[in-house]
Amino acid sequence: MRIRDAGTGLVSQEETWARKSLPQLKAVEGNFWQALGPAIMATSAPKGSSGGAAATAAEPAPKPSKKTPAEPVAAADEAERESATETIEVDSSEPNVPYSPEEPRMHAALVAWGGPQLMWRDLSYDSATQLSTYENTAGSPAFNLAAGAQWFPGAHWRNDFLSDFGLEAELNGTLGLKSKQGDKEYKTTAYEFAAGALYRLPLEMFEPRFRVDYVKQVFEADVPKGTPLPGVNYSSLRFGLGTQILPVSWLNLDVNLAYLFVLDTGEIGSKTYAPNLSTWGLEFNGGVVGYIKPSYGIRVGVDYRRYAFDFGKNPSGMYALPDNGADQYVRATVAFVYRMAGKPKTR
Repeated sequence: MRIRDAGTGLVSQEETWARKSLPQLKAVEGNFWQALGPAIMATSAPKGSSGGAAATAAEPAPKPSKKTPAEPVAAADEAERESATETIEVDSSEPNVPYSPEEPRMHAALVAWGGPQLMWRDLSYDSATQLSTYENTAGSPAFNLAAGAQWFPGAHWRNDFLSDFGLEAELNGTLGLKSKQGDKEYKTTAYEFAAGALYRLPLEMFEPRFRVDYVKQVFEADVPKGTPLPGVNYSSLRFGLGTQILPVSWLNLDVNLAYLFVLDTGEIGSKTYAPNLSTWGLEFNGGVVGYIKPSYGIRVGVDYRRYAFDFGKNPSGMYALPDNGADQYVRATVAFVYRMAGKPKTR
């Protein structure tokens, strides 16, 4: 903003305000007369016009106010005052400001994600058995669609510790998976869902999390009866802990570890195969989320799950059993992430 003396043509004062949005312009408005008032009052009218610098200077400058800018008392007519100042054009449109890494971390009320997933399974035994092993190699992974959400209801209207109790759910399903048995392929059903509760503990750069979930995982090949390739239908309670790592507001890392208390294994633990099978599970996963905007991001993650089998000396109705075995899964996910802001956390 430039003040030019109309009588001499010289610039008497110049101020720069780097503001673009309407709310920011309001902050400039309160300081306008305080910063430029003396220079405006000292200007002179163009040569040959009535009045002049003496008339302008005769009037005392009003005292500035912090709340509302004082209006200058007219020392010359309005036409002279307009000629003493330059016309200024201001772009009042809202700028498209990119997400700044310096913005404070969001206290989310909802985080939802969804995207494609690749899965590799390896079912194997550590000693001789009549049971068939299973493996879909790195060259032919199963293709899943996966989605999940974490919801913190209290965060919509509060920011205390109650706002950090949440609910979570996950779902994934395999599309078009085929299982090989000898030289034949069979349609295979594979899916998983989980639901439970979690608690987060927001710290400066870390956010530890504790979770308890019910997990259902199914992997069953539609093979002819009598084929020694047992399906699994796990029901488990998951007890997990992990943390988010927050180096900057636009980048989140997460690592999680959980124990699966297996309630049921399905066909592999039936009387036909191993009625006294003992099973437990362990899982580990981690990922990186990059936020393009405060509410939108992309997550890349990998998780590993292993169910350990202990057959022991248990008799089998039809097949010779090994001592131990394992059912292992590796899954890689690329997902779109959406998060909804809750009430800001005071720090």
